[in-house]
Amino acid sequence: MKVLIAEDDPIARLLLKNALEKEGYEATVAQDGSEALRIFVDSPFRIVISDWNMPGLTGLEFCTAIRQQPSPEYTYFILLTSYDETSENYRRAIDAGVDDMLVKPFDRERIALRLRVASRIVHYATQIQKLESLLPICMYCKKIHNDDDSWEPLESYLHNHIGSDITHGICPECYSEKLKAIHAQ
Repeated sequence: MKVLIAEDDPIARLLLKNALEKEGYEATVAQDGSEALRIFVDSPFRIVISDWNMPGLTGLEFCTAIRQQPSPEYTYFILLTSYDETSENYRRAIDAGVDDMLVKPFDRERIALRLRVASRIVHYATQIQKLESLLPICMYCKKIHNDDDSWEPLESYLHNHIGSDITHGICPECYSEKLKAIHAQ
């Protein structure tokens, strides 16, 4: 799995990159939040590790920007910080959309464990997204099962949820099988 790292300290950036690669992750690095956001917009990542304090775009601003991106896939965001673990700092991080927070200096074993959790959550998010994209349809009448436990005709479902209207026609196979059989009687 690919991980995007946003860290302005070159030594910490290199140590983090090496630690991730030893755990089997493909790490892409950015020197600050602004560069990381440009990289992310070009090619979204499922896991991001970012320093909180960076010049330009801070880690919190970077996380907020990611959450505002129209992405079909969930990104797990880990924030590294030298701030103390007060509830106010956690509240600010959670409000910005951060999933996890680690105090610097980071411990390689701890970051590896957090990445395992991140990978698991990203995997589950993908499974949920696939399940939510399935459209439960009656195999007989073709009505769609709604969230409110009702059944709605396909045409009105498409109109109400997608804004699309459909027209009816007949394909050549059905014409041959159905209509020719009716006219032959």
